[in-house]
Amino acid sequence: MTDMGIIIGSGIYELPVDPEPRTVENRFGEAELAIFRVGRWTVGGISRHGKGHHHLPHTIPHQANLMALKQLGAQAVLATTSVRMVDPGVPLGQPILFEDLFFPENRLPNGEPCTIFTRPGDPQ
Repeated sequence: MTDMGIIIGSGIYELPVDPEPRTVENRFGEAELAIFRVGRWTVGGISRHGKGHHHLPHTIPHQANLMALKQLGAQAVLATTSVRMVDPGVPLGQPILFEDLFFPENRLPNGEPCTIFTRPGDPQ
């Protein structure tokens, strides 16, 4: 079980820890995680593109990744990204902290919006 999840993006494919590799299957597919300890917390780490940048942006299993972290008990997820500008008024290189999942136009391979919610009003 994990306390939190971290999803790392392009250029970072492994974290400098001694992880326990784990594959988690769910209704959205398969997610590959690295489980490790940071202080008192157990963290589930996911490389968004996979080792060796296996997944191109349109093939990343976002839904499977998020559901896997939920299945393992993560109460929060920290995700990094380096793609695109959000606001042209923000200087390049300035970190931006979102408080929610932010995919303005991210689509799954079949064209559907990327979300883990598959039924309107689903409390899960």
